[in-house]
Amino acid sequence: MQNVTHGFAQAGNHNVCLVVINTAAACHDTVCQTVAVGSNTNCGNLSAYFNFDTPTNDTVRFTAYDTTAGAYHYWSFGDGHFSTSGLTVTHVYAGPGTYTACFHSYISGTTCNDSLCRTVVVPSITNCGVGSFGTHIVGDTSIYAYSTSTGVDTNSIFNWIIKNSAGTIIATQSGRNVTYILSGGLANGTYNVCMYLYNAHQQLCDSVCSNVVINRCGTLTAQWGYGVSHDTVVFEAVDTNTAAHHYWNFGDGATSSTSPRVTHVYANPGVYHVCFYDYFPGTTCIDSLCESVTITASGCGNAAIGYYLLNDTSLHAYSTSTGVNNTTIYTWTITGANGNVIQTATGSTNYIVSGHLAPGTYTVCLSLYNGSLLCSTICSHVVVPIVGACGTPSFRDTVYAGLGGGAIHAYNTSTSIDSLSQISWKIWGPTGTLVQTFAGGDFTSAVLDSGTYVVCEYIRATATTHICDSLCSTIVVGGVTSPCNGLNASWTHVMQSNSTDSIEFHAANNPTGTLYYWTFGDGTYASGQNVKHGYLHSGTYTACLQVLIPNTNCIDSSCQSIVISTTAPCPVAAFSAYVYQDTIIHAFSNSTGTTANTVYAWHITN
Repeated sequence: MQNVTHGFAQAGNHNVCLVVINTAAACHDTVCQTVAVGSNTNCGNLSAYFNFDTPTNDTVRFTAYDTTAGAYHYWSFGDGHFSTSGLTVTHVYAGPGTYTACFHSYISGTTCNDSLCRTVVVPSITNCGVGSFGTHIVGDTSIYAYSTSTGVDTNSIFNWIIKNSAGTIIATQSGRNVTYILSGGLANGTYNVCMYLYNAHQQLCDSVCSNVVINRCGTLTAQWGYGVSHDTVVFEAVDTNTAAHHYWNFGDGATSSTSPRVTHVYANPGVYHVCFYDYFPGTTCIDSLCESVTITASGCGNAAIGYYLLNDTSLHAYSTSTGVNNTTIYTWTITGANGNVIQTATGSTNYIVSGHLAPGTYTVCLSLYNGSLLCSTICSHVVVPIVGACGTPSFRDTVYAGLGGGAIHAYNTSTSIDSLSQISWKIWGPTGTLVQTFAGGDFTSAVLDSGTYVVCEYIRATATTHICDSLCSTIVVGGVTSPCNGLNASWTHVMQSNSTDSIEFHAANNPTGTLYYWTFGDGTYASGQNVKHGYLHSGTYTACLQVLIPNTNCIDSSCQSIVISTTAPCPVAAFSAYVYQDTIIHAFSNSTGTTANTVYAWHITN
């Protein structure tokens, strides 16, 4: 069997071995661990056992069950992210794939620690369709909506919702292969119909909404047109229904309810919001239409512009035109070097701010209008320079001891930067005063007196732009000992004798209490200072070691490439074990290379 549980009446160290046998290939592998049961009464019921919800999307909820007072907990999600938030955590993975999630439980200052790793499979969104639907009005009062989605099957799940104009849900329908919805009788108004499309795993694939109008008012319409002559406008509605009432709002405070055709004289030039309402008194039947009407004035402005770049990537152009007034219309256009229009704006705003622009030459143009009359146009070329990447700052440091103090050496390990990115440094002394500044990737300070210093790294996209990001760290020089002193993630490896796929890994010595976590580049893992691992297939693997000192921020890691050349068909034995209730060992196999012919043999001895 792949798992085993065994209880002990007395405390002690017990040797747990797993033999994995491939009966078809007549080969086997063995791995052993020493497990302490009740060896430290201060460890209580310390346990790293955890479980997680079966993922149906990119979000996974993990739950650990350790109840030991004073225990610290540490999660590693297998995608480079970590958490110390507690026993129950929720993590969002960036994409589908197979991840190794680990939970570590330990009591600081003791040898009490336990860890458990499990494989988490985040699924891809599969069998997802593209949502679309059509609608019909049935009997002038009911909405019939039907799916026209593509890429769906009989397991696709449809969730239909109909809301009125107040946002109140008036009809719903959902289920597997439910491809339509039919509402009851509805009053006149505008209704919002939404369809949410899910695959068989209840993953949301697509959603689409559409407005549907119920109107039992016949030919009632508020459509209208107009003609402008200087300050005089003739308005004429197209509705010929003699039973309808009409109401005009000319946008300058004046109104009229005389007839569908009216003439109005405006006192001043400008843009007016004119509305016409067509309705049947005593009913809910009403229609309305509003449009902007421009009354022009004599005279035009002379276009002129200024500009500057925000953060070297966003263009801010502004009008310096003369002869304009509060009725002037500004039309802005930004085009690229290939002539493609990137951004436009029209209205009373006398400036334009672009989005992020890639390096290159752009043309910004301003046209001034008095109503529909073009007054003048001006264009200017703007060069967006090449800038470096901002990146994410990080650095490591070493203190070189000296008489009564020492020197700080910091070297840049920032990510997502390029050759144009600018790195600079500042050191503040124990009293908060600025001690030294540097420019460049790495630096070594002058000899400093003993004390606590703050070193900050700054990243700029170019030498002239603002600071993109920064990172500061406290470094102790001289008389005070850093808790991270001596932490070293270096390691060596050696091929086991008479083997081409089994490796012994040996970590460097570290301060007492250091925890060691290994990943072997093939989806498997282990903990401990010295471990063994067998690879199933030939290839080049990246093996990594992470060391950390509990209850501190001291972490170090290093990786090396491992080259394996073997075609061995045998399984590789591996298992995890934890002690439950301080007396019961529960061990479960996470061996690799197993098949239906694999036999598991467990041996537990004192």
